[in-house]
Amino acid sequence: MVKMYLDWNVILALKKKEFTTESITKYLNAQGVLFPYSAAHIQEADNISALNDELRSKQIDEHLDYLSYLTNDLYIYHNLTDKTVSLFIEKPHDVLQTIRGVSFAKTIMKTFINIISPEQKKSFREMMRIDARQLNNYKPDEVVIQLDSVLKAKNNSIGFIEILDKAFNSFPDRKDFGLHNYIASIFELLDMVGYWKDEETDNSNYARLWDANHTFFASYTDYFVSNDKRTRNKAMVVYTLFKINTKVVSSEEALKYL
Repeated sequence: MVKMYLDWNVILALKKKEFTTESITKYLNAQGVLFPYSAAHIQEADNISALNDELRSKQIDEHLDYLSYLTNDLYIYHNLTDKTVSLFIEKPHDVLQTIRGVSFAKTIMKTFINIISPEQKKSFREMMRIDARQLNNYKPDEVVIQLDSVLKAKNNSIGFIEILDKAFNSFPDRKDFGLHNYIASIFELLDMVGYWKDEETDNSNYARLWDANHTFFASYTDYFVSNDKRTRNKAMVVYTLFKINTKVVSSEEALKYL
């Protein structure tokens, strides 16, 4: 079975019929293609805004109903206790109730990504003399090499991976840090150095966290389908670093594999 993980932007585009759905839906299960969903999809659906609570609830229900139809309720579950990831059948509405029923404090990574202000990121790039436009032209497997070269030239021996390791080892509960948080760290560091940098908005830090979460869940599938070029490029760097074989494509490219 081929597993394709669809980014939330792709699911919304399908729902709005922004491009034909026939090429995808006719292949569901019967042709051996699976489209699993994750908690990241549910969290994004639950984050939508509307004029009032009634309309918001209706829109969330519509999103989850479509998600249920598109994925056949195939859920990628991440057990935060033992770090295992598994697939099973679960209704999106039930997952939403589970998520809402747990009282979450701010996660380590949410705190981490909000510590660094846009001004600090800009100052860091200027200090390191990193040309983001030039950096964006490198292939994913070349990006880390180039960043290593620039950073080591400024810090004598501390490169991209060393910065990640130092950040990782600075957390008291690093044994429980997990791959999902490590990927979020890489996304944040890539954005900080200007690699396919996200546009600064009030929600950009949290949106990037979701992008990183989608990248994490997609790593357990064959294809990560996203229509966000920034996310695709950062995901490819992550998969290169961790030697993950998931192929990153746009929705247009994904149709070629169906």
